[in-house]
Amino acid sequence: MAVDITLRSHSGAPLNARVEADARGIVLHSRSGTDRNRDYRQALEQILSRLDGAGIAYEVYLDSAPVQDQPLAQRKLTFPRGGELTERFNTLVRAMNAGSSSNGAWRRILLAAPPHTGADLAVVLETQDHAADRADGRLRAAQLRKVTAAHVDVAVKRLLAGEDAPNFAPSRDFDLVAPNGELLPPKQVFGLALQEAIGLDARPEHFTAGLGTPCFRILEAAGYPIVRKGEVLPGSGIQPVDPDLAAAEGQPKLVAHLRRERKPALAAAKRRAMTDQLGYLQCERCGIVPSETLGPHGDAVIEVHHAGIQVADMAAGHVTRLADLMCLCANCHRILHRELAA
Repeated sequence: MAVDITLRSHSGAPLNARVEADARGIVLHSRSGTDRNRDYRQALEQILSRLDGAGIAYEVYLDSAPVQDQPLAQRKLTFPRGGELTERFNTLVRAMNAGSSSNGAWRRILLAAPPHTGADLAVVLETQDHAADRADGRLRAAQLRKVTAAHVDVAVKRLLAGEDAPNFAPSRDFDLVAPNGELLPPKQVFGLALQEAIGLDARPEHFTAGLGTPCFRILEAAGYPIVRKGEVLPGSGIQPVDPDLAAAEGQPKLVAHLRRERKPALAAAKRRAMTDQLGYLQCERCGIVPSETLGPHGDAVIEVHHAGIQVADMAAGHVTRLADLMCLCANCHRILHRELAA
């Protein structure tokens, strides 16, 4: 016998998504029309996130009426384990529509996690584990820190692709600079990234934004500069360079805002790119891997050097690509600067 499960947004409002628990596991009913199960995507992403958070291994199967007589093994949907929620959702949608005339139907699916029953899984899903425990509704910093650079990347791509973040108003004081020079509202970016990270229907009351806040620190650490309104205007200092991540680093107003010789967000992006490629940071001159030779905090000695034009010689609007930067240990960085000065 199937039992209905009510999934809720963080505000407590029930999602418009029919979810049931039966002896096999959790059933998410299909989306159709203008209003039937319109929160299907949010419900599925919440289910995936909460099962992940509980450490429960699960499989996803197509469960539409025409295929229910087929063995489960033939209905299994393949998706990237541990991938971002958006990636997993999109992959599942493609898989559930394979071989059909429709490419984007959101079909009825079954999530099974033997030996757990549907009733077991319902307890996990109906637990509001993401609810804020502060009177003002703010999420604690530990929750916000679950947002990674990869989550921010996904959020930026979604906004650049034309998606909306309806829970958040346009920015008033600050802009986030995307790789193509487009200016995005930082709270919208972080809100979508938070949704990716913990499956939360993020809203403005969940976190604060501004200089020095966890929100801005996480966005900048992910490689995205944040500037005050009016300090960087579209087309006046940042030129898009595709496919390389680029930023106008010699623009006087931007440099004045950041008050540093080099933009820390671009340096962070360079370090992150090397880590994504190699799995660790390494000096590109002497080859040392600090985390192996100096211990868990050894990466602190890796600095970012402009291998092309030096910062002091940059004209306004100069564009720096990640390929123009080098990761160097502090010793090699000092030696290289001495060589350049000789």
